[in-house]
Amino acid sequence: MKLNDQDIKLVEEIHGEVSKLLNNNATDEYILMAMTENIKTLRSIMQSSKINSLDYYCEKYDGFFYFMRLLENIAGNLSKRR
Repeated sequence: MKLNDQDIKLVEEIHGEVSKLLNNNATDEYILMAMTENIKTLRSIMQSSKINSLDYYCEKYDGFFYFMRLLENIAGNLSKRR
């Protein structure tokens, strides 16, 4: 499923905020704390879209990619603990 305009706007907002935080040398932990509000909305986007749609936006927006990678790493670490 292709992302709708509202979802694209969220992707762009995440990209912008994460890019700004990275430019200010924020730690991964700080980025996650600062972006907490976006995680729930992002989860619904991930569940309703196809992987290739998200891949496209990860390639287009490096800040968004960075944030997605952080979430992926956390999920991977959590699954290893089970």
